[in-house]
This record gives sequence, structure tokens and C-alpha cells, in this order.
Amino acid sequence: MKTLIFTSILFLTFSCGISNKIDITKNENFNDVIILSSIVQKEFVNYRNTSINIIDIEKKDSLDRISNHFSSINIESKRNGYCLTYKRMKNDSVKQLTNEELDFAKHIKFIEKTKTTNFECEIWFEFPERFYRIKKIIIYKK
Repeated sequence: MKTLIFTSILFLTFSCGISNKIDITKNENFNDVIILSSIVQKEFVNYRNTSINIIDIEKKDSLDRISNHFSSINIESKRNGYCLTYKRMKNDSVKQLTNEELDFAKHIKFIEKTKTTNFECEIWFEFPERFYRIKKIIIYKK
């Protein structure tokens, strides 16, 4: 009985401490990520366009808040959804978010991990059957 309790405590200790969750409402450094993910999700849902590029995204941003923020964007179809990866050109934070985008951000799971790739962030979307909902956003710290 003691070994069962010890093993379960050990398992819970190591499995819960792998990644850090970010409170996105208090951190303005990721507002451009929220805007990018909402624009891409709308493009996926409305037009079924999974080959979106930077030029299309900048055209869809009518308030011109994230133009020239990203240097490269890559969308891949993986076995558990679509993965959008990007690199930032600027680290300027976007100060203004609409109420719709703030509500949008409250339902997204943000995770911070140590850097293992060339990209700064991964945005995971579900497949069309689930309306391209955002599963999680993984932000890599340096």
C-alpha cells in the first residue's frame, strides 16, 4: 500500500512539472500571437485555406497591428492536427486587443517550453471536423 501511494505521488510530481502555463491576460508580449492565431483560424474555417502565407495574413489584419512582425510562417499537417510555426522579426508588443480577441485568448492553453527548434512558437489547430479549434500554443523561451 505504501509503495502504491509513493509511486502515485512520484508520478504526479514529475508529470505535472514538465511545462509552465502562461497567464496570457497579464502578458502583452504575446498579443501578436493571439491576433495571428485568430486570423489563421478564421481563414481555415471560412475558406478551408490551409496554405496561408504572410502576405495573406497581413491583408486580413485590417487594423495593421501585426504587419512586419513575423519573418516566416510554416503550416504543416501532422497526425493530430495542423501546426503553424513562425519566427518573429520584431519583439514589439501589440498593445490593443479587441474584446473578441480577449475572449478568444481565455480559452486557449498556453505552454512555455525550453527552446528545441528554430521557431519561436507553435500553434496547434484541430482538423476540420472539429472546426480548426486551437488546441494549444507552445511558446519556446531562449
